[in-house]
Amino acid sequence: MRMLGAMVSIRSLGLLFGLPLLAHATKPQHAIWQNYSDLAAGKCRSVSLTEDGVLAAAPATASLADLGVEEAWSVLAQPNGNILVGSAPEGELLQVTPDGAVKTLAKFTESHLYAMALGAQGEIYVGTSPDGKVYVVGADGKPVVYFEPKEKYIWALAVGPDGALYVGTGTKGKIYRVTAKGQGELWYASNETHIRSLALDKNGALLAGSAESGYLYRISAKDQAIVLAATGREEVNQIRVRADGTIYFTGTGTAKETSGVDTAKKAATSDSATPPPKPDTGVSGLYRLDATLYPELIWPSKDTILSFVWNEQDNSALAGTGTDGYTYEITPHGEATRLCKIDSDSVTAMASAGGDTILATS
Repeated sequence: MRMLGAMVSIRSLGLLFGLPLLAHATKPQHAIWQNYSDLAAGKCRSVSLTEDGVLAAAPATASLADLGVEEAWSVLAQPNGNILVGSAPEGELLQVTPDGAVKTLAKFTESHLYAMALGAQGEIYVGTSPDGKVYVVGADGKPVVYFEPKEKYIWALAVGPDGALYVGTGTKGKIYRVTAKGQGELWYASNETHIRSLALDKNGALLAGSAESGYLYRISAKDQAIVLAATGREEVNQIRVRADGTIYFTGTGTAKETSGVDTAKKAATSDSATPPPKPDTGVSGLYRLDATLYPELIWPSKDTILSFVWNEQDNSALAGTGTDGYTYEITPHGEATRLCKIDSDSVTAMASAGGDTILATS
């Protein structure tokens, strides 16, 4: 893993684990730590901890670059090996080379860059907030307004198979489809406050995660949406689709009393009625939706999941959390390993870049 931010990159090795131990000056005392709960009370440094309480050498982490910004909320890997980072509140688009050199590629009037996407020809799309716009950034680094939806927040961007750009917004929960500069249309108006995440399924249909009811939508055409999952949480903030079509997504927060399955059924067409995921008592959760269309909670987390990627090579998810700055590895069956600790409270964004996973911290 390689870290930005700060920023980090993950690969393997090292061993250091510390827990406080009180001992009398003349009468030695000893303690036994034998399970996950015991060991998790300490701080894992260069060592991983499985749910079975097994300690092992963690993947190597290396600092890639110190960005010199307060927060990094979006990360995008370019085909040439460079990494793009969206900052806040500086409103800067940074470019980081493989050897860690940092330069400001573009500066925006708006303060927060929550969303980025690459076009079919390598175009860089950037969504800014608040009172946001979608910009396209050329090779000269000059940002040009591509689409202005007149919305407060732009949370997510995704490029469809036909090259159209989808824009997820708040605070009215709308999704726009943009086909050229200044040529956008309202694609779907949800009953939600925010569209927090976007992705494409294996057939090219649009997937969207919402807040404040925590729904996962599939939008097959204009104004044609079904609810694939009602998480019972406040928002679906990340979506990843595997090569085999399996959808992984994260839900965070607690849903309001008025939200839930009943509301989801009203919002969906009749063929979308699927059992809700099993309840959990964590702060957030990682969910899986496969060909059965049954949403399954595979990993509840006591920390808020702020970012995650799917690693096809290792057949596992990597999830970055807030509060303690831990990164976890989760198998398709929900077996989790506390992988590494970084010197930051939050892993706010992730991206896969070749054999590395890039972590952005704030």
